[in-house]
Amino acid sequence: MADEENEEEEAAAAAAKKKKMIIGGVLAAGAVYRFVLSGGEPPPDALAAVDEPVEVAIVEGEIIQIPEMTLNLADKDELHFARIGLAVVLLEGEDVTIATTKMPLVQDVVVDVIGEMTFDELREPGAKDQLREVISEQSREAFNGETVSRILFTSFVMQ
Repeated sequence: MADEENEEEEAAAAAAKKKKMIIGGVLAAGAVYRFVLSGGEPPPDALAAVDEPVEVAIVEGEIIQIPEMTLNLADKDELHFARIGLAVVLLEGEDVTIATTKMPLVQDVVVDVIGEMTFDELREPGAKDQLREVISEQSREAFNGETVSRILFTSFVMQ
């Protein structure tokens, strides 16, 4: 009888050990999957708690034409200039009369930005698009993030 009890205890101990090994193996496999195979990304529920920037749709309003400006470029070896026509797209609801009186702020930005560029820089592919973005951003800053939505080029001639 003692032998039967020992055998039962040994069988129970072996079963418990086997159960612990299986649980340990499952946990190890889960850890390997979580940190190695899945790329270590948190589960989707964890991403829901992360604050992501929300894109706000900008509604554009009136457009103000700025007279063409002729500016010297920053070339040192030769004299180059650019003649640029601009329009300013206002945010919806902005008063055109008040905004028109502040357009010298945009002109000042244009003089500063374009006056620092060379003829070759302005001829590079995509340069006008980048220039439009820089002028738009700096114009918005000049207006403290209000009034100006973006800048348009209505003419752009270099010589």
